[in-house]
Amino acid sequence: MLAEAQSMFLGSGGGDDSESSTGGDTPLRQRAETAEVEDGILHSSNLETASASGEADIEIEESPLIPWLISQVRSGDATTRLMATSVLTNLFKVGLVGKRMTQLLVLLVLPVLVRLLNEDEMLTKVSVGVGGVDSDTWEKWTIQERAPAVLARLAVDSPDMQKAAADAGAIKRLAVMLRRATELPSPSVNGVMNGNSVEAVAAEKSKQNSPEVTHRMKVKEGTFRCLASLALFKDEYRKLIIDAGVVPMVVSSMKPLEPIPNAPVSQEITTGEGNPPSVLIAACGVVRALSRSVSILRTSLIDAGVAMPLFALLHHDDIEVRVSSTAAVCNLVLDFSPMRQSIVDAGVLEVLCVHAKSENASLRLNALWALKHLILDAESEVKKKCFEGLGMNWFVEVISGDTRSEELGEDEEMGENEEGEGAMEDSIGDLKRLDGGRATDEEYYDAPEERTKPKSRKLPPKAAAVMAQLERKEPEELTMRRKQSIAMQEQGLDFIRNFICNKDRTQMIDLLFDSMGKDRLFEMLEEKLRPRTVKGRGGGTILELPPGEVVNSIVYILVHVAAGAPSHRQILIQRTELLRILSSLWNHRLPNVRCGLAWVVINLTWIEESEDVRAVRSRTKELIRLGFDKSLEGMLQDTELDVRERVKTARYQMEGSVQGE
Repeated sequence: MLAEAQSMFLGSGGGDDSESSTGGDTPLRQRAETAEVEDGILHSSNLETASASGEADIEIEESPLIPWLISQVRSGDATTRLMATSVLTNLFKVGLVGKRMTQLLVLLVLPVLVRLLNEDEMLTKVSVGVGGVDSDTWEKWTIQERAPAVLARLAVDSPDMQKAAADAGAIKRLAVMLRRATELPSPSVNGVMNGNSVEAVAAEKSKQNSPEVTHRMKVKEGTFRCLASLALFKDEYRKLIIDAGVVPMVVSSMKPLEPIPNAPVSQEITTGEGNPPSVLIAACGVVRALSRSVSILRTSLIDAGVAMPLFALLHHDDIEVRVSSTAAVCNLVLDFSPMRQSIVDAGVLEVLCVHAKSENASLRLNALWALKHLILDAESEVKKKCFEGLGMNWFVEVISGDTRSEELGEDEEMGENEEGEGAMEDSIGDLKRLDGGRATDEEYYDAPEERTKPKSRKLPPKAAAVMAQLERKEPEELTMRRKQSIAMQEQGLDFIRNFICNKDRTQMIDLLFDSMGKDRLFEMLEEKLRPRTVKGRGGGTILELPPGEVVNSIVYILVHVAAGAPSHRQILIQRTELLRILSSLWNHRLPNVRCGLAWVVINLTWIEESEDVRAVRSRTKELIRLGFDKSLEGMLQDTELDVRERVKTARYQMEGSVQGE
């Protein structure tokens, strides 16, 4: 019968320093595009993350529980539908819903969840009595509070779910809920009519703690989080949100409960009632998602006056509010943002420099990310001020952090407890096993205890593989530290990448060399690129390659150095070991890295009018001696058109330099 039910359910030229770095959470335009979405770097270590990297892409056998839950969604009352959808969402997020059943979630479950976004009166009768709410009202409130949160979790990171939600009219329903939630409370709160009496004054003072106000704040938080999840990827959905009139309500919801004493800007710009930190955080998430669109950033957001209320939240007492507002500021300080100058004039640079040295890892990362955007195409004085505000010692500490083996001792300890390296390979870098004791994927996915202990429970093979995947997970704290450290390194390197690019690059490269020391800089970059052989959990050895994100950032720093003055190119060509490592990256998994290698050759073999042709010829011979000609030859058949075109230019310039001798 279950099978039958399931079947029924289914029906340019040289000298170009290439792209600057803008990171993953940026508006979509050619030079701001990246391969990953930035906020993904801080996801917790669960099967959802592993599935995204392909490590846990296992088609499990479908459990009878899934169709039963779907039947409850289709036939139960409102509360039952919501609870069943919540359970299905949790199963889906940890990868325990098969591909066929995922289609059912899109076709059957998600539309029902959207219909639970009740468009009826948001605030129904409040019972007479101190703090009393009748059961019918309480049930409706619970659904209105939780349905947007469940939809947000179901749709985040899933384009198919986002499309289904948008097609079902979720954005319009959410806008209606938000509009009613932002209205002033009903005249009866806790059974006391508003007025000028002593009782009314007392009621006004306790209003923020009333069930009605608490309910409205939860609805605002849930709808904001849901709208942010729907606006992650496509401008089409962002425009629907704008057309629904959401942005003014977002701005009004960025007003805190109490004025922020340290904020240097006037907070009278934001009208409306005060909001708790949870609502402020959710509103910042909507701004962050919407600002990924260039057109919305230049029109709707600036027209709504989002910049100053958001800037004020950078000084909020709550650390999570500061983290979220700093993340939202990232896109507002890009070079093409019309709000950039006003935020800079208000003093955002100094605030971000302070946040970048915070003890909170997320705040440090978001602040450095924003600073990286801020210096892109900025004036030289702004770049210098930002560079000095962070300090050279701070940069060295961030960039030179060893994320690949810094926790090796803990890993080896965990190996004795049947945990350790493994689950995070694809998300934090490339690992290749050498004599690791696991010859095949099937053997690799087996639970460790299955080799030494009898099975205490019988599971289907693929379900057992999923369980083994979960059991082999590193502790969340260790995994998070690794991710955060890698992300900080990437953003720190990208800061230098943006610092030395574009019109004033020669001056900025000289400043960087003078401040850090060119030998120290290149040695640090060389160390970050060098593979390492480490001892694995099974007693074998593992060739541990640096994380791809770090490699990409280093390659483009070298691209920009090679695009500087002729003296900078001569300094770089003398770094023999560094260039030899670069030559070995011609088959790197990231296309941007392979393209960057071609740009290094193009810039090193480019002849400026003021440059001695013999120096270019000498650099070309050195590149050939180091094997770059062979590397470029191997890249002629690259799968990426951009890489192939850059390789053709690099080979042409190298051949021209040698033939001109």
